[in-house]
Amino acid sequence: MKDMSISGEARKVADSVTKKALSQLESQLDEALSAALKLTDSSHKASSEKAVKAIEIKAEELRELLRSKAAEADLKVKLKEESIKAEATDKVMSEALRRLKLDRGEWYTKFLRRILDTLQDEAKSYGGFIIRGSAEDLNLLRDLIKGYSGLELSEEPVQVVGGVVAVSKDGSVRLDYTLDQLVKENYTYLRGLASRELFEVR
Repeated sequence: MKDMSISGEARKVADSVTKKALSQLESQLDEALSAALKLTDSSHKASSEKAVKAIEIKAEELRELLRSKAAEADLKVKLKEESIKAEATDKVMSEALRRLKLDRGEWYTKFLRRILDTLQDEAKSYGGFIIRGSAEDLNLLRDLIKGYSGLELSEEPVQVVGGVVAVSKDGSVRLDYTLDQLVKENYTYLRGLASRELFEVR
């Protein structure tokens, strides 16, 4: 079971605000009611009625204040919770990208080969492609690209996590097959997945 919901400290803050508002309400109502009890003499009936009415109005004002304070506290709690969740999710996404950059295992070689296969199929239509990858991938790309007649590797690296950028030799077409672009296109889905993994109770 995974539980990374709102911190206990945030709940304490919300409870404190609510309790203070309630205490204020009770204190002011007590004062108003004590004053009203002194107006029991019939000669002060009119004044008493006005006092009672004033008490009722004040009580409603204070009840509204309490509701407002409670709602404010609840909002602060929810905002804090969302902030905590967003921060944790962002950390997961950053870690995922970091691991993608470091992991150059068999899956990654196959990933690059599939990209090169796709580009080779399209190369004839565009007169061939200049392939650019990250500095970390240049040696691997040199080996892989040997079997592709329509592709040429640039020695000038690009700042990407992984994958390649292909530019037609006449410069008219640029194709982005980087991991960065794939993550960008699927970021909402991936972030939602990370959030569910973190916060859904299993």
